[in-house]
Amino acid sequence: MPAQGVGRGRVDEKPTDKACRGRRTAWRRPRRWLFIVAFVALALLAAERLTAGFHVLLVANDPHAAMDLLSRRAEVRAWFSGEPVYGHIGPARYPPATYAMLWPLLAWTTPVAARYLWAVVMVASLVALIAVLLRAADARSVEMRMLVVLTVASSQAVSYSVAVGQLTVPTVALALAGIVLANRSPSSVVRQAGAALLLLSALVKPTLTAPLFWVPLLAAANPAACLAAGGGYAVVTLVAARFQALPLPNLIDAWLAANRTAVISRGYGNLESWLRGSGVDSWIPAVSMLLLLALGGWVWRHRSQDPWWLMAVCAVVARVWTYHQLYDDILVLVPMAYLLRAVGDERHSRRRRVVAGATLLFAWVPFIAPARFLLLPITAEGVLDGVRTASWLLMLGVVLAVGKLSRQPDEIELGE
Repeated sequence: MPAQGVGRGRVDEKPTDKACRGRRTAWRRPRRWLFIVAFVALALLAAERLTAGFHVLLVANDPHAAMDLLSRRAEVRAWFSGEPVYGHIGPARYPPATYAMLWPLLAWTTPVAARYLWAVVMVASLVALIAVLLRAADARSVEMRMLVVLTVASSQAVSYSVAVGQLTVPTVALALAGIVLANRSPSSVVRQAGAALLLLSALVKPTLTAPLFWVPLLAAANPAACLAAGGGYAVVTLVAARFQALPLPNLIDAWLAANRTAVISRGYGNLESWLRGSGVDSWIPAVSMLLLLALGGWVWRHRSQDPWWLMAVCAVVARVWTYHQLYDDILVLVPMAYLLRAVGDERHSRRRRVVAGATLLFAWVPFIAPARFLLLPITAEGVLDGVRTASWLLMLGVVLAVGKLSRQPDEIELGE
């Protein structure tokens, strides 16, 4: 019989083992307090930024307060009154279906009511987004769950999106939830119908979510939900077009022309900004479409792999494939969640987990950093933009490398 433990040690324990165990025990308490201090600081930052965002949305008189929401309200009301929108209302750059989707929320409300109603939508969307990201990160420990929740809540992109009444948070939450439901196994008519409704709603801002649709279309066991969402979008477009004087083809031309001639400002980290800066504006449609098609080919090639991996890659491409602003940085929460999942996945080698964790930290710091163009000199704006963009591209490379862990189609599981 081997010797039994005596007192606090073991008779057969080596001195080196005892020293290692002592160091781990000594580090455990300060590490715990370090986590507590960090989470308290992050919680205070989250409270300050969310409070500021909702204050601007609801009651501020600043010209930027709820400006995107109120612009969409003016466009919706003009659209369904038969007034021309494209080329007549400055910021009107959304496709016809968007105005039909926003009609139930904005057509009948006063500006004040619209702001309060949108606040309710934003709270529900943030809860849904956090719930999906917790699943994406496979966050099981309290620390991991708190990190996900506080990262979303303390993000300057989220605060800014709330303040101006942007569509980003609801759109990303709807798209991710729809993809999760479309990939659930076993499939059913009810699940596919629910996924189709979520995916259709996520097309309210298609430039943000279109690249993500490759996953339910090409990688899901049943693409019915994605196809139904596409069909529904066509129907909504036809319905919206009936309220305008122009025929649908001319209406689409007017929409595209409004996007080509729009004055672009404050966008960064995307192909459109890069190509405009290089003086090759005419290349924008072709390069964007080629990137989107290349992404579709990549998803098809890896369609049997982990859907979270595919979604993480598609989210980074979605952030850079066309014009986006600060609030659209919310997309990069998806690869960040995937890297957090990789850090806790013991099937990966220790080296891969360390690289994933270091990359996540490198992306997390600028993501939480103060917003660009707010209280920063021009040079600092450029540096911060460059660091953020570099962190996305680095995440893309690391996600592609870490996600090589193969899974068979019947092993793909998005959660119970």
